[in-house]
Amino acid sequence: MRTVATALATHLTDEGTFDASLAELVRIEPALGEASPQLAVRGDEEGYTITERSASGIAFTLVREPSGETRRTCSQPGRGLCRDRADAAGNRW
Repeated sequence: MRTVATALATHLTDEGTFDASLAELVRIEPALGEASPQLAVRGDEEGYTITERSASGIAFTLVREPSGETRRTCSQPGRGLCRDRADAAGNRW
């Protein structure tokens, strides 16, 4: 997810938006071509959402808000690396 976020930041610099297809991100960072089929990326001029599923089926989501802050959530709190309780910023991983 960090690699996707870095590629999105590059796309923002080059194109003025986080709205990028996976193919565009792969051109920026070829390693993303090996991402799982569950990887989902959505973006616009102000932020993005990246979601990926672990092998155990937990969905991990990274959101970049228009303010520039990031939030990390997951679908099954208390399982695997998905913390039972969020930290003060609302992050679970």
